Amino acid sequence: NMYLLLRKSVVQRYLGMDLFDDSCDIQTPVPKTHLGALTNFVQWVFGAQHQPSLFTDPGYLDKFGEILESPQAVQYLEYSENPNFDHAFQLAAVDESKLVQLLIEAAANLKLALPSAHYCKDSQEIQRAIERLAIDCKQLFKQFPNLQEKFLKEHQVLEFLISKSS
Repeated sequence: NMYLLLRKSVVQRYLGMDLFDDSCDIQTPVPKTHLGALTNFVQWVFGAQHQPSLFTDPGYLDKFGEILESPQAVQYLEYSENPNFDHAFQLAAVDESKLVQLLIEAAANLKLALPSAHYCKDSQEIQRAIERLAIDCKQLFKQFPNLQEKFLKEHQVLEFLISKSS
């Protein structure tokens, strides 16, 4: 696991090292300026007497990398007495670029579903999923009132998403 983690560029950046740089000192690859980061990293990955490791499942290695990419999540881990992996991962998910990607993927999935939706008009399961989608869209519009106003003006069809209470 340690080797897999050290191969990740985000881990190397956090530790201030570059294992693939020929000028890297193999004896002391982590610079003195990053020894605190190294201490944190070892505690998070392997645990310490007073603190268990953040995760034991190797499947979490990629998620841990995402955490290290988020300054907010890293700050939480560094300053929390009892850091929690799930909480750190949620903080990492707040990143704007990740949110944009999630919304783009949601829109693409909706676009894929639209051509087939008319085949399942009587499906209660499909109707519940659409209802959940409408409620979630309503919440998004509440977060972005300028878009809510724009869509109310331009797309009266969407008014039910915003005006209907959940």
